[in-house]
Amino acid sequence: MGVAFEYGDEPWDASVEFVAGDGSIVYVGWDQFAEYVYIRWRDREDRAVLVRYKVVKLHVRELAVGAQVEVVSKSFELHGRLVIDIGEQVSLNDQLTTFPTT
Repeated sequence: MGVAFEYGDEPWDASVEFVAGDGSIVYVGWDQFAEYVYIRWRDREDRAVLVRYKVVKLHVRELAVGAQVEVVSKSFELHGRLVIDIGEQVSLNDQLTTFPTT
């Protein structure tokens, strides 16, 4: 599975699409300037549609079999880490933590 990025009209706007072994499709789009990531996982219908704002890290990497996407977001009260593994199937691990304001 090769990772092929597509760039939008602006150089900071990009996306990548993955196809898992079971035919599921994971689309990841991001805008560096606006600091957000849009994720859509679907097979015959949408399985998950997620948006993360205040993204401080987006890591897309090829693995021996498949790929992995990691998104870390940090806002004043909410920190999150989203990991998507794409191989024969798709697995998604989404962790959000809230921090009280003082």
